[in-house]
Amino acid sequence: MKPVIASPTSDGKLLNLLYKTTSQTYGMLPPTYETSPCTYHPVSMQFSEHLNKCGMYQNNSFNTSLDKSRVYDCPALPGGTIT
Repeated sequence: MKPVIASPTSDGKLLNLLYKTTSQTYGMLPPTYETSPCTYHPVSMQFSEHLNKCGMYQNNSFNTSLDKSRVYDCPALPGGTIT
């Protein structure tokens, strides 16, 4: 029988330490006065509101390049062209 390296979580389940991340360690503890922010600084949504009204920039320039085939034409396969 293999030994399992595990640690208990807040809900009583065992967590394999091989897959434990820093976020799990940080999120296991309830917030305290020292870890919670004192002020809230929201970000203005003015730019996103403008994009919502007008839409994203769309490049409608004239394309003059040739389209290249993204499929490799193998002559060894049936239906392939042999030159």
